[in-house]
Amino acid sequence: MALRVDRSKLAARPGLYTAVVTARAGGAFAASTPVTFYVEPPSYDLNLTVTALPDAADAVSQWGAAWVISLDDPTAFSDIVPLDLGERTTVRVPAGRYSVVGYQFEDNLDTGGTRMGLVGDPDLTVAKDTDLLIDAATAKQVRGSVDGVATEASQIGATYQQHARNGQFVSSDFAFA
Repeated sequence: MALRVDRSKLAARPGLYTAVVTARAGGAFAASTPVTFYVEPPSYDLNLTVTALPDAADAVSQWGAAWVISLDDPTAFSDIVPLDLGERTTVRVPAGRYSVVGYQFEDNLDTGGTRMGLVGDPDLTVAKDTDLLIDAATAKQVRGSVDGVATEASQIGATYQQHARNGQFVSSDFAFA
C-alpha cells in the first residue's frame, strides 16, 4: 500500500509535518506507523562561485567556505557551504534576505606562508534563482601600525559580527594575514 500526500494543498503553510497512519483490518487495529513530510516554501537556487585571492603564486592551494544564513529568521535556514576555485556550488534557499560571508584561505607550500580573505555579501536578497560571484580577487590586505612607533606586525586579523532583523546573533567570522 502506498501513501501519497498532495503537498500543493498545503502550499500556503510550508513546513515540516508529522502524522500517524493507522491501518485497520475488519475494523480492528492492525498497525500504525509515523510519517513525516516537508512542504517547501517558495525557494530558489543560490549559485556561488569564488575567485582566487590576488597575486597567488602557482604553488599555492586555496579553499574556503561561506556561511549562508537567513537574516529574516536564522532558525529557518543556516548552512556552511564549501567554496572551491572553479567550482559552482548551488544551495536551495527559501526566498528572503541572506548573509553569505566566509573566507578564502591560501596555503603556500613553497614558502610555508598562509593568508586568508574575508569574502562574500553580508546582505543579499534572494527572490529568484541568484548567481553570486564571491570575488576574493578584489581582497585588500589589512595593515596595522602605531603612530610614532616603528612597528612590524607579525599577524593582523579582521573579524565581524552580524545580527538578524529580530536581533538574533547570526554569524561571526575571522580572517588573518
